Amino acid sequence: MLERLSINLTHLCNLDCAYCYALGGDYGGYSGDARVAEVEARITDVALLNPNIKSVQFFGGEPLLRFDLVDGFTAHIDKLVHEGAIAAPPRYSVVTNLTLLDDARIEIMKRHDMSVVVSLDGPPEVNDATRPYKGGRVSTARVLENLAKLRDHGITFDIECTFSKLHWAKGYSALSTFLYIAELGPSLVKMTNVTHPDPEIGFNTREDIARVLDENLTLLDYALEALTEKGRLVPLGFLTELINALQARADATPQSGGCGGGGGSYCNAGTGNIAISADAKIYPCHMFTANRAFEMEIAGGAVTRQPKMASKRDHAACTSCWASSWCVACPGAMEFRRPGHSGPSAIHCGLMRGGLEHVFAALADQDASAPRLTVSG
Repeated sequence: MLERLSINLTHLCNLDCAYCYALGGDYGGYSGDARVAEVEARITDVALLNPNIKSVQFFGGEPLLRFDLVDGFTAHIDKLVHEGAIAAPPRYSVVTNLTLLDDARIEIMKRHDMSVVVSLDGPPEVNDATRPYKGGRVSTARVLENLAKLRDHGITFDIECTFSKLHWAKGYSALSTFLYIAELGPSLVKMTNVTHPDPEIGFNTREDIARVLDENLTLLDYALEALTEKGRLVPLGFLTELINALQARADATPQSGGCGGGGGSYCNAGTGNIAISADAKIYPCHMFTANRAFEMEIAGGAVTRQPKMASKRDHAACTSCWASSWCVACPGAMEFRRPGHSGPSAIHCGLMRGGLEHVFAALADQDASAPRLTVSG
């Protein structure tokens, strides 16, 4: 099963985010829109390799800049489904900064029953600092206006927040940032701790790491308390990831989802997850776009070039860690942080171990009459 096929509609972007791993949208390489015929050929190659494509995610750059390309790509995918090259129609989603929403784009989303992932870093005083337009204009007011449009049209959306030291500078913790975002009505809020060498942005000192771990675990405890004591599921992505990891271990199955891993793998990049760039190159994940060392080649239904992905087996700290079998990590973030030197960050390791310990404690402390947080097996 190919959990996710990502298709970059363009390598252009209208924002100038402070921490952008995509280097302004072009990943330091090709700067332009999708080469349609070539990208369609790569979609066919991927289908011949794995006809069970569960989901297709449109990415960028900023994909709404060229959202007019969606219907052509979905028509090609429909053709492959009709021919039997793809087993069943996939689900569609888009990852966007949501600054460019209009009626035409809304109609495309609705026509393809598309779920939306919106990048938003929290309140305007934070998001306007981290995610301005190119040229410096603030963007948050437009994003909030467009979130209201999604709600009005019944389009479900998640929000991804990149949490950084700029939040602290504006007086926001992980919990207060989450509470602001949760009020906007997302199905899920994914809080990602930034990877960045700038000491004004990234968590690079022992003190920074200790504080951000404490704040993330405080947020997790808030979500666990709401679930175990009040029966209310808080839309925190970290809690969902931990429960999925525990469930997969209990069922002895690989973890599901776009980045699910299993066994000695940090994630399923290159097997359950494949990305096609706007210039029609294939990568294990969009995080590796334009990185020649991680380019894949597929021909005749077989992988003819497979880059070596970081593995838990390569790191003694991972093989000896009690949380290793539950752990999912991002090799793309590892490569971005230290090119050529894979291995999860201290923040990631601390969150996985600490998060699991907090979930285990919540399971053990549940009152018999309380709503149950359960994991089978």
